[in-house]
Amino acid sequence: MSNAIGLVDALGSIEPNSAMHKEVYTHVKSSLQQLDQVIKDLDMILSVRNREGLPDQQDVLLEQIVGQVIQDLRDDINKCRGTVKVSIPSGFLIRTNQANLYSIFFNLLSNTIKYRAEQRPLRVELTAKETAGHGKLITISDNGLGIDLEKVGENMFKLYKRFHPQHSGRGLGLYLVKMHIESIGGQIKVSSQPDQGATFKITLL
Repeated sequence: MSNAIGLVDALGSIEPNSAMHKEVYTHVKSSLQQLDQVIKDLDMILSVRNREGLPDQQDVLLEQIVGQVIQDLRDDINKCRGTVKVSIPSGFLIRTNQANLYSIFFNLLSNTIKYRAEQRPLRVELTAKETAGHGKLITISDNGLGIDLEKVGENMFKLYKRFHPQHSGRGLGLYLVKMHIESIGGQIKVSSQPDQGATFKITLL
């Protein structure tokens, strides 16, 4: 907003119809578009946080949601010669709502496609199981670009943090994933090394 205000002030001292005027106008428009996107992102985040307009929690079949996500991403998976191996026990239920669960796995699986290693076909494994403490553990592993966690540190799931600048993105997906998971009492952790892929582990009570 400050950037846009400064540019608008500058327009007043620039000759109309000049090349400089058109250039500054373009920057003003870009700044306002970025501001608009930030406001939309914040509105989405607050809606998720407050769970406004979302249906009540229910028992949702994980296999059904993951299958829908894979189907929706099928064209992108095929384009990169990728394979997704899924191992989910029959009747594996998550107490949440379908919109939240779909968002979690759509963001995680679409990230495996976006941040794949070009020199090898994408391989993704998704497993789910009950743990000894009667909780649930869901694991998603890939053979992609990986992440240098020593450099990333605590920024891994923070808003607008991006770790592969060569790829487009706003740094919103993992933040929303973490919010969705924590809203149903779960946790998410990641292990990774550069060029060695990444593994995300979701634990639910």
